[in-house]
Amino acid sequence: MICGPSKALGVPYNTVRVTPRPTHLTESGPRQRTLLRAGLLVCLTGWASGQAVPQVAVNKAVDRGVEYLISKQQLDGTWNHGRKPRVGCTALVLYTLLSSGVAPLSPAVELAATHLECEPLPDQTYDCALMIMALSAHDPERHHERLEDLVQRLVGWEAQGGWSYGSRIPGRQDLSNTQYAVMGLWAAARAGIRVPKGIWGPVAYGLERYSGSDGGFGYLQDGRGSTGSMTAAGVAALAISRDHLGLDPEQRRKDKYGALDAIDEGSRWLGSHFSVTRNPQHGGGHLGYYLYGLERAGALVPTTQFGDHLWYEEGARQLVTDQHPRGNWRSTLGGGLPETCFGLLFLRRATAPKTGLASKGGAGGKEVSHVRGTSPVHLTVSGLKPASMWITGYAQDVLSSCEWPGEEGRGMRVERVIWSIDGIEHERVKGDVGQPSGHERFACQYEFDQPGVHKVEAEVHLLRAPTRDGSGRSVPSALKVVRSTELIVEVEGGCPEWMIQNARDRSANLLAGVSTRTEASSISGSHRASSAVDHDQGTFWLAEADDENPTLTIELESDVMANTVVVGHPHPLSARAAAHGLALEVLVTVNETSTYRLRMNSESGRKGRLRLPGTRRIQRLDISIPWRVPGPKGNRTVGLAEVELQQTR
Repeated sequence: MICGPSKALGVPYNTVRVTPRPTHLTESGPRQRTLLRAGLLVCLTGWASGQAVPQVAVNKAVDRGVEYLISKQQLDGTWNHGRKPRVGCTALVLYTLLSSGVAPLSPAVELAATHLECEPLPDQTYDCALMIMALSAHDPERHHERLEDLVQRLVGWEAQGGWSYGSRIPGRQDLSNTQYAVMGLWAAARAGIRVPKGIWGPVAYGLERYSGSDGGFGYLQDGRGSTGSMTAAGVAALAISRDHLGLDPEQRRKDKYGALDAIDEGSRWLGSHFSVTRNPQHGGGHLGYYLYGLERAGALVPTTQFGDHLWYEEGARQLVTDQHPRGNWRSTLGGGLPETCFGLLFLRRATAPKTGLASKGGAGGKEVSHVRGTSPVHLTVSGLKPASMWITGYAQDVLSSCEWPGEEGRGMRVERVIWSIDGIEHERVKGDVGQPSGHERFACQYEFDQPGVHKVEAEVHLLRAPTRDGSGRSVPSALKVVRSTELIVEVEGGCPEWMIQNARDRSANLLAGVSTRTEASSISGSHRASSAVDHDQGTFWLAEADDENPTLTIELESDVMANTVVVGHPHPLSARAAAHGLALEVLVTVNETSTYRLRMNSESGRKGRLRLPGTRRIQRLDISIPWRVPGPKGNRTVGLAEVELQQTR
């Protein structure tokens, strides 16, 4: 199981584990689906009548949703929404995984982040905003320059306080694009990226124009057609603008934008039209989109209720009940990856503010602590990149010997705390011996960027109370050093370089902008020859089982200068792909003149890379498969996924 946020995964309490991505996740069979449904019914018992959803049920739903998303990832780190990869879909899933507690060092996250680093800057508002949200959540320092470029692009598309689909699809502004643009700018600002302060006034004016006479919000600025998803969007986006403009609800006369009243009216509309089974006033559909909007509105207003409804409790109950045994959620309009992302973001309260070093989560979402009584100093480490660490308490014998008389329960007098990682001093945090430390945690941060076992220790220097010797004379205060035992942080997995290279391949593929003509010696089913050059890792060419010399021919309409030919196995994401044979060797003939032998790795996700003797002007490739191993049950069909040309150093 992929390690999610819950403690129900069998992970020891004092260990952080980041589980490597499985090579292939098979679909549950009928018996497994029956058991999952039975387990869910057990979880539902006792709270279907309106009680709060048990956290264990939410955790299990999140774990299953995370597994489902990771199982759908392509070799290049992308996720497909429909038939084609979309930058926005990949960014949305990456943001969801990070919000659900998947560690930044996990292969699925690292592959997706690497892919987004290499992609050209998007030209649509949704894609641009979601990429900002994902990269800000992943590692804003690493992606700082790209985030600045994305913000500049997004700000440049603003017109009259709103956004349309972007530069490639110009048109009138709408609230859906506008809310995502606002969310992207908000994420960037929180990550330390400069966002022009002057943009928030026009945005507030523009957002208010989407509100109708009924207090709800509609898709367009025509005052008609209020819906649940758009009202939630308007309330949340206005709340973000309110905070950036410094509007005080107690001083409404200073609100020249009308934002505060619009937030209140929109919140009342959500209460009076409240539902968690449909998108109010929409006519069916986009339920997950609406619920995620409801989560944002509830977190940003902030409020625990809309009208008489506890929005999170009711929404979580419905989502846990409606989740498919495979882990996904289905939409009335077709479902897919976005619906599952929206469900997870709601359950994880992705928008709720995470303040203070003691907050659960951090990048990676894991938390590990000393069990009380096992260490003189109790430590907690939360997250991985960066990890926050702090002191949560002391053993009773330390308190008894080091608290000053009359200051019991108010903390000890701490001169300094020295943090060490793997036996090497990391940071010194200064204390104040002039007074008790109270609830001071002496926190610091550290990035665990290498897999393996790491040891965290803290050395606390305490000032003991003055005493008197046998003759009654005062003995000055003395320092006492108290050391914690080692707190183990285990980071498993990491992402091999060949997997990272897969994520970079899409942007490095020189065939991406070239028209091609393809032929094959045979074709099995619908797996055409052109599927090997369609820039989609989820499709592939497949030859017939009785084809003794499967051959693929690719002719380029314009020459390409390249020195590397990349050949991929069909991705085992598809059950059909996992059932065929596997090419162990291919012969690559360039321009019908030079033939090269390429041994393929038996790992289905690992591509073969043929480095040519030098850079060649390539017009044609003939790729044959002389050596294969049969698939399950002796299946001899065999084929290739993406064939790429690259210019490598």
